[in-house]
Amino acid sequence: MTKTTVYLGSTADKLHVWAEIELRSGSDLRTDRDPNQMHQTTSHEQVREGDLMNASVTFTTATRKAQTTQMLNSDGFDRFIVSGGQIPADERVIAERSADLSANDLALIERMWAEDHLNTMNAACDHTDREPTAEELAAPDFPVQYGRPDVTGWKLANLACPVTGYRWGSAWLVKCLPAERVTEYRALISRHSH
Repeated sequence: MTKTTVYLGSTADKLHVWAEIELRSGSDLRTDRDPNQMHQTTSHEQVREGDLMNASVTFTTATRKAQTTQMLNSDGFDRFIVSGGQIPADERVIAERSADLSANDLALIERMWAEDHLNTMNAACDHTDREPTAEELAAPDFPVQYGRPDVTGWKLANLACPVTGYRWGSAWLVKCLPAERVTEYRALISRHSH
């Protein structure tokens, strides 16, 4: 397992943002599983448990408060946590980047989040990875939940792979990380490990 926490900088609202980035092998993820167990990929191939690499990114936004006891981060700042976990990109736009973080590394963290985060937990195969069209959303029989369109319910009911028949959301499929991304992510974590 390779993991580190990186201070990204602050938002226009003066919230400070940290990213915890992690790269784990399949055996790190599921110690109770056989490393030879096979999993289906999003492209309908098979991959061994022991060959899986999982990318994970979580974020924390916080205000700096000199007299809090919430958490003392390794960068030396007391932090009062505002939110954490899967924070949408538009809620953590970096206005002032940390001097310790290059623009390239920030872009790499954002790509890891947008394209590879939780790559071993995909509801869609490559053939069912789509959103409903405007016409489908406007249909009178489109499912509604809590007064809003139920896109997940619609996908569960309507998306089937034309190649294999796989039903959207019926299993967790694996999107394998290309070797060059694994190398990039390991180097990124190494550069920012304390």
